[in-house]
Formats: sequence, C-alpha cells, structure tokens
Amino acid sequence: MMDLRGLLGLVAAAGQLYLAVLVASALRAPAGDSPRRVGPPRPFLHGPGRATARPLVCLCLCVFVWDFSEFAEAFFRDPAWHLVALAGACLAPAFLFHAVVRYVGAVERFWFWRSLLYALCVTLAALSLSGLALPPVRQVVEGTPWEPLCQALFLPFTVRALLLLRSALRDAREPLERTRCQYVLAAILLSIAGRGLELGAGPAAPIGNLGSVLAVLLLGYAILRHRLLEIEVAFSRACLILLMCVGATFSYFAGFRVLPRELDLELFATLVVTVFLFFAFRFVLQSWHAEAERTRRLALLGELAAVVAHEVRNPLSSIKGALQFVEEEQRAALRAAAETATGADAGAAAAADARARKLRDFFAIMFEEIERLAGLVDDLQRLARPMEAQRRPVALNDLVLRTLALLSEGLLRGTAIRQELDPALATVHADPELLRQALINLVKNAVEAQPGGGEIRVATRARGGPPAAEVELEVADRGPGIADEDLPRLQEPFFTTKRGGSGLGLAIVKRVADAHQGRLEVFSRPGEGSRFLLRLPVGSPPAASSDSSEAPVSSGGAHALDPARR
Repeated sequence: MMDLRGLLGLVAAAGQLYLAVLVASALRAPAGDSPRRVGPPRPFLHGPGRATARPLVCLCLCVFVWDFSEFAEAFFRDPAWHLVALAGACLAPAFLFHAVVRYVGAVERFWFWRSLLYALCVTLAALSLSGLALPPVRQVVEGTPWEPLCQALFLPFTVRALLLLRSALRDAREPLERTRCQYVLAAILLSIAGRGLELGAGPAAPIGNLGSVLAVLLLGYAILRHRLLEIEVAFSRACLILLMCVGATFSYFAGFRVLPRELDLELFATLVVTVFLFFAFRFVLQSWHAEAERTRRLALLGELAAVVAHEVRNPLSSIKGALQFVEEEQRAALRAAAETATGADAGAAAAADARARKLRDFFAIMFEEIERLAGLVDDLQRLARPMEAQRRPVALNDLVLRTLALLSEGLLRGTAIRQELDPALATVHADPELLRQALINLVKNAVEAQPGGGEIRVATRARGGPPAAEVELEVADRGPGIADEDLPRLQEPFFTTKRGGSGLGLAIVKRVADAHQGRLEVFSRPGEGSRFLLRLPVGSPPAASSDSSEAPVSSGGAHALDPARR
C-alpha cells in the first residue's frame, strides 16, 4: 500500500521528467558553441546553448531518480531503494552548481571547484550504490547519518550557487530577465528548503517531495507564462510532453506491479523501460528539432528575401527607365543615319539597317532580363510577406480554363494541354488570385521540365463525400522526373533542380496550400515525369454579409503573374 510520501514522490518524479524533456526540447545551440564561454550573464535557460542544457537536463534527471526511488521505497517497503535515492541526491548538487556557474558566465573562475564537486558527488553516489551489492557498505550507509553528512559536504557549494544567482538577479537590467531569475531562485529555494526540513522532521514527513512538486509547478508556470526558455513553447506541445512524462512514469509503476518483488528484477525492469523511453523521447525530440530548425531557416530566408527585394526594386526600375531612354535615342539616331544614307550610298543604308536590327535584339535581351529580375523580386516579396487567403466561392474549373487561356499565347505556345476537369466539381471557398498564382507556377514548372515541347495534363477532381471534403488540382508532365533524394527538399525556398531556376515557384505554391489549410504533394520517378497535386479543403461559406449571395468567382480580374522557376 502506498502512503502520501510515495504518492508525492511519483508526482514529483513525473514533474521532474517533464522539466527534463522540456529543457531538452527547447534548448539548442550551434555545434560550435564554446563550452567555456566567459562573459556577461544571459537570460536563464537561454545562455550558451547545449552547454547549459546538459547540466540542466542532468539535474532534472537526478532529482527524478531521487523522487522516483522514494516512491519505490514507499511502495515496495524495500530499504534498498533508499540507496538509489541517495545516489540521485548525491549527484544533483554537482549539476546544479555547474548550471549556475554556466549561467553567470563564471565557468573559468570556478572550474577547479566545479571539478572538485563532481569528483566528490560521483564518489559519494558510487558508495551509495555499492551498498546494493556489498553488505558492509550498506551497513555503513544505513547505520550512520549518511544523508546529513552528504548534505553538509554539499552545503558550501549550494550556498555559493545561491549567492551567484542572487548576484545575477541584482545585476539583471531587463524586468523580464529579473522575473525569470526570481522564479528560478524561488524554485531552487523551495526544493532545498523542503529537503532540509525533511532531514529535521524525519523520513516519514514528505516535505522534500512536496517541495519538489512545488518547484516543478513554479518552473512550469514560468516556462509557459514568462517564456523562461526564451522561445515560444506552444501550450499544446507542453501538454503533450506532460502526458508523455506521466505515461512514462506510470509505465515504471505498471512494470513493478507485474514483476515479482525481487530487487534484481526491479532494477532490470527499470533499466529496460528507461532505455525504451530514452529512444522514444529521442525520436520525438529529433522530429521537433528538425521542424523548429526548418521554421527558423524559413524565417531567416524570408527576412533576407524582403531586404533583397527592397534593395533591388528601385535600382532595377531606374535601370529600366534609363535603358528605355537610351533605346529611343539610339532609334532616333539610327533613323536619321538611315535617311541620310539612303540617297547617297545603298551599302551604307544596308549597314545602318543591320546595325539597327542588332541593337533591337540587344535591347530586347536586356528588357527580357530586366523583366525576369522584376518577376524574381515580386516572388521574393510574396515569399517574405505573410500570405492570407481572402476566401470566397470559386468555380475552380472556370478559373483553370481562363488561366490556361491566358497562358496559351505565351508560356504554353508549342505545348499540348490535356484537360481532365471534373464537371461535377463543387465550389471551393478559396482565394482566386492565390490559386491562379499557384496554377501558373505549376504549369510553368511543367513547361520547363519539357524544353522540347510535350504534353501537360491538368486535372481537377473531388475527394471524399458526398459532399466532397476536398478538391484536387493536378498538373502532370512527361519530363525527366526528379531524383528521390531531391523530393524532400523540393518545396524549400531557393532549392532548385533546374539550371537557371530561382527555387521559389514551388515554395510559393506550398505557401498557397498552407494559407488554405491544404497541402502540396509531389509524385515523381526519374524518367517517368512528375505529378504535382494541390489538395484544398472545400471549406465553409463565408460569414453572412451583404454580398454573401454573389455568384462564384470564375475570372476574378485575371492577369498573368510572372511565375518563378522551380
């Protein structure tokens, strides 16, 4: 039967595991981050990246072992678990001191004392654990005030760590940083005070576990309310981490209920479950880290795109205007020269005419390149600014037909188009301009995949229902296809598989899909062509208004947008 001490130990263990996973999922730093950084203090839990995260995570795991072993001791009534709890308690001060000196930027100044404390903590923890196999050591540990003795040895280091935190709190300049430091200092004081009072009140009083629970609640609130990790932690993700940690803690409990009451089997089960949970958490955290890194890179690319577009647009307009002026001047001069040479020398007139044609070709090339750069600047600006879909009823088949007709005299010249449009397609609530932009980019990609001409298939169809839950817009080509290793990166900005491409076309199509809560799927095999599938939810009608009864949009004031190349 489990008493209050065991229950609080289990709750505190789940909370400590939650904090460990949360810190490990939030704290990342470049690989080149120096482990011996010296400098002014940074906001807590945001300092020197992985170097700070490591002792913080280890501290939470040590306290987790401490609390969980006290739960196991209360549940099994086996004093052997007390030795495991002592091992966790002996290791925790070293990681606490390491995290604090890392935070205040005093790693170099305290490297000797930090190393001494690690050696002392590891030695005492090893002695505590050796009591499981060596009865004489166990008798010494259980027959002497071992825990008070250990705490007395660690007391100077703990006090020094608290003074360093107090100094950092006093020197904090920003109110938010002061608030974070106050929460961290209060949580550490709660935990230390709880353990100290427990030593005086006896092991029957669960004051230490209660202090650990309160410290977890305080830090959890600070993380979610004051962004203690200096990043935006989504509430849903924090709840998911908490549920995973609670489930992990109770998986230990379930294993202990099934196994026979033998210490060897209990420790073996603990090891097996711990290894399994380690790889499970590692898989989840790696996926979250990859997602966060991709989001960070896209944000940086968006900022860069905005700066480049702003700096290039004005000079490009000036160059185009000056070039038009020079072209007009050259034409006038060539016309005058041709008129003068016509009556005097037929050869000179022919030479002047040939020169005029050559200059026209050169000017045409320059204007074409300027227009290409202007289109690239437009795409950079579209990529940089937020894309919000202004939804209204859209007849997707009509929009496709009008867009293809618009492109037929230019982009699609020499290319066969096979249309497979579903006549029963439902009206989709979407932004017609964004859909037209996405279709133009997809068609241009298909045309460029077949430089010698060929056939492009454009299809629409409904999925789900009836009524249909989503619609599909498909553009397929018979080009050389895309290599398997390039498919995962195909929708990233600036990634291209074509010479001269900008890598923005599909990135913009993906943003259009995201703006409609849809998705862009790519199917391709080398030598068999490619299929680009834009899936969009049918959506719900817009909120009732004075113009809510207007007919579905089919043209929407169609105008050709200069699409980017993939």
